[in-house]
Amino acid sequence: MTAPKPTQKPAPKPRTTAAPKPATKSAPEFKHPTFVAALAAFQAALPDVPAEREMTVEDAGGVLRTLPYADLADIHTVALPALGREGLFFSARPTVIYGAGYGLAYELTHESGEGREGFVPLPNPLTATSDETRLHLQAARRSALVALTGVAPRGVEPVRREAAPKPETTAPAADATPARDFTAEAKAATGDHAALSALWQEARAAGAPVPVLDAIAALGSAAAAAPVDEAADPGNPEDEAASNDPAAEAKS
Repeated sequence: MTAPKPTQKPAPKPRTTAAPKPATKSAPEFKHPTFVAALAAFQAALPDVPAEREMTVEDAGGVLRTLPYADLADIHTVALPALGREGLFFSARPTVIYGAGYGLAYELTHESGEGREGFVPLPNPLTATSDETRLHLQAARRSALVALTGVAPRGVEPVRREAAPKPETTAPAADATPARDFTAEAKAATGDHAALSALWQEARAAGAPVPVLDAIAALGSAAAAAPVDEAADPGNPEDEAASNDPAAEAKS
């Protein structure tokens, strides 16, 4: 009997593990691939912003007119959701930019990160009142949103005109010297050329208006041109000589 031959198993082959292939990142899927494409799609179906508010303004002739308009909240309610459906969003913030000062920085951005931006200078909030600052911010945000998107609200622009400052009226002081009525004084001195000349000088020094000075000068000219009654003038030298001449008295 022969012994069984030992069976030799073949040596196992070395296992080679291949490096896993890197996962390829797929590009994000946007409704519109670029900012321009998204904005074009938005403007192709531009939303309508109705004018549901009213304001009363006074025209140049003083007539009050009631005009329709859409405010910032009306534009936001319609335009922002429509922008979002196309992958766009609008943002704005008050800030300070070196060289430009205080203002509103705004931008219209696509979900890919591409977009457009701008800056509107605003009055200094340290010198303006809180109401003025708020109104300027609202107006700047409204203008920026309308300009970037092409949205055209119905009605008129809600421009707020500042009322003209009323002149300050101060009551005259109790001990204040009343203003001189040079016209009345000139009429009272009619015919007195010397008095009118002195009055004209006083009126001119007091800053009287030109028509008053002209009226005094006219009365002075008329007084200078008037004939002098020598018989009634006690200061006439000829009358004094005749009164001192005995021969003249004898003849009379």
